[in-house]
Amino acid sequence: MFWLWEQGHIAMLFTDLSQEMIQAINPQLVGIAPVPRAPGGEASGELNSQMLGIFSGSSPDQQLAVMRYIWFLTGATAQRLEVRTFVQYGFGQFVNPVLLKRFGYPWLLKQIPAGWAKAFAMALAQGVPEPYGHNTQNIYYPMSSPINSALEMNLGNQPAAQAIPQIRRLLRMASHQINYQLLGAIPPAVMHLRRIVALVTILGIMAAFIFELWRVWRHFSRVDAMLSSRQHWRRYVWGYGLLLPAFALIAMWAYLPLAGGLAMAFSHYELVLPSTWAGVDNFANVLFDPRFWSAVWKTVYFVALTLGLGFWPPILLAILLQEVPTDALKYFFRTVYYLPSVISGVIIMFLWRELYAPSKYGVLNRLLLSLNWLGPIPATLVKLAVLGLWLALLVLLVWLPLRMVEISRPIKTVLWLVAGALLAVTLQPLVAALHGGGLPAAAGVAGALVGPFHLQPLGWIQSPSLAMLCVVIPSIWAGAGAGSILYLAALKTVPDDLYEAAEIDGAGIWQKVCYITLPQLKFLLVIQFIAAVIGAFLGGADYILALTGGGPNYATMILPLEIFFRTFLQIQFGVGTAMAWLLGLVLIWFTATQLKMLSRAEFKGGR
Repeated sequence: MFWLWEQGHIAMLFTDLSQEMIQAINPQLVGIAPVPRAPGGEASGELNSQMLGIFSGSSPDQQLAVMRYIWFLTGATAQRLEVRTFVQYGFGQFVNPVLLKRFGYPWLLKQIPAGWAKAFAMALAQGVPEPYGHNTQNIYYPMSSPINSALEMNLGNQPAAQAIPQIRRLLRMASHQINYQLLGAIPPAVMHLRRIVALVTILGIMAAFIFELWRVWRHFSRVDAMLSSRQHWRRYVWGYGLLLPAFALIAMWAYLPLAGGLAMAFSHYELVLPSTWAGVDNFANVLFDPRFWSAVWKTVYFVALTLGLGFWPPILLAILLQEVPTDALKYFFRTVYYLPSVISGVIIMFLWRELYAPSKYGVLNRLLLSLNWLGPIPATLVKLAVLGLWLALLVLLVWLPLRMVEISRPIKTVLWLVAGALLAVTLQPLVAALHGGGLPAAAGVAGALVGPFHLQPLGWIQSPSLAMLCVVIPSIWAGAGAGSILYLAALKTVPDDLYEAAEIDGAGIWQKVCYITLPQLKFLLVIQFIAAVIGAFLGGADYILALTGGGPNYATMILPLEIFFRTFLQIQFGVGTAMAWLLGLVLIWFTATQLKMLSRAEFKGGR
């Protein structure tokens, strides 16, 4: 908001209109008594301590200790220490200018925007204590969401007559979220309907889980009956004994927490206070939470980008490394491509964060802007080449399931869905142009493929439209080398006689890859694809947390990261575990299919 103060009049609009949002929030549920104001701007009167709950259930000694701690925090000593710490770590420009001047840092005042001091004065003069009660620690999300949305919509540069209605809509949405999600001000009839929907969903999850468990059990029992007989189980008693410690560890660190999480999903779990039974309320709140469904959609988008852009590079890299002529070069290239996987993922993300610097002096922006030096013909060729590579990827995702008849129909459907999602992303600018300006605008989008580049610096991870792609690319870069090792080992099992016969028949590299290499690896490709789907749904949260933190404006807030925030930052353990169980429903079928295929796997050794 302070940045907006310098950028335009939108901050003043938010200041005036936010009073409407405060009035829209149910004041009886907030738990704050009005604070009278003295003419000089100082707060007078008393807060209702019983409503705030500060001394609820505490002893006199505890009350005195709390007041002494508050006295210290608001005293000059703590303020001096806080200001000094901020200055030492390079964040002095974010401190109240009054405190900087008071504690001997006047030289930092030149680095502070002019509106900063005014904003601090307004906050101290008109601010009230934040609400205290259930879920009120999460008040900052709905309060900051309208400002983030206004930034993305560029409302600061619009006339007031156009900006005010949109700001009102954003504030109404935020007040609705506070009433329903944080304060729980849901009408009984609405909550009753939500509980019915949640109960039906839970029963569906249980039925799907039991069915898949039965299907896997039946399949493995059938395979076991073909491979062995019950009379000889004593021959493997030592093998079962050796597996028992591993099974105990897995049960302790996987299945017991899973059972505990199931109980937690049906309770209002508290770390210190006694937990209470919630029934299906957590699932009811999650299923009707716009943030949850927004995270689900962003997760699907993240999975589509990860699979569409990241599944095939290890395969292609393995085929290329297999064709390296000498052993020395083979070891060299394999080491070079494998090294990124040795580096910590967080370090990789911070490295790419520097590459994604949004200024024109950033590394990637410098490379991008260098394309403006190309003439019309070279620029057109580069554009057509990039478009051709992208379309070739889409064609491959459609053609590969048609060619490999052994792939099951559900896997083919998933591949085609990924291709369809990438095709939709490709056609989105053209469709938007048709919707906004008709055929002339669409012709302008298509005509951009011809002629020189007119590129501007990109925001990369600070751009909501590019942030998800920017998150996926580093993980693909770091994981392609490690993934290619598995395919290299599988390529060793392909008989050389097949390649020699194909060469005698005049087959080229592309024919050998399509008709020998990929069919011979089809089983491994399917298993790896299922594992990649599961990994994409469950992973990515650590990389996104280090690179974007779920931003900008929650554009990269995938479901695993949303679960982490809800559970450990907003202390909503019941809601977080309910989200996790709903995510697990998506992965039940993939896991069961992977187990069935692994049971039919035949492992070979290569040379």
